[in-house]
Amino acid sequence: MAQMLKALLLAALVFALSSFSPVDADAADAIEKDKTLKKDCVATVIKAIGFEIKRFELRLEAAKKGPGDPANAPLLEKRIKELSAEREKYRNMEPEKYRIPDRIKVTGSINNACRDNEMLNLIDMTRSGPFYHVAGVSGDCKAISPNRNYTMTIYTIYPRDYRFTSAYVYIEKVE
Repeated sequence: MAQMLKALLLAALVFALSSFSPVDADAADAIEKDKTLKKDCVATVIKAIGFEIKRFELRLEAAKKGPGDPANAPLLEKRIKELSAEREKYRNMEPEKYRIPDRIKVTGSINNACRDNEMLNLIDMTRSGPFYHVAGVSGDCKAISPNRNYTMTIYTIYPRDYRFTSAYVYIEKVE
């Protein structure tokens, strides 16, 4: 009876150990990549909202001191408050609750050194856009040389307040 119990325990142990496969390791790796991507996207959203706040602050200053229209000042102040509240929401968000936007593959270049708020020049971009501004990059931004076309995997993580299609993007992959 004791030998039978040992044999059953050994068989159960062998089964349990054999149930871990490379597929499980791949799934665990995918989950970890998803967590990292969500964390990076949330940080990028926070940065993008900061860019928008700065744009509205400049417009507010122009409305108050010229050459802008002083009548716009209350609306600009209201928008800055809304953006600040939204940025706080993302600062307090747990990355696991962030919904990753659709992945987009684009081909294009950057005119200057890759840096925050630099615009991507897409191969198929028209005078009406879409206009994508870099707000985050996975890895080293310096790996992207100016005026050289790359195929990039991007996420449009936050819309820019602009009359044409415009957004801040997170660049996940550059080929």
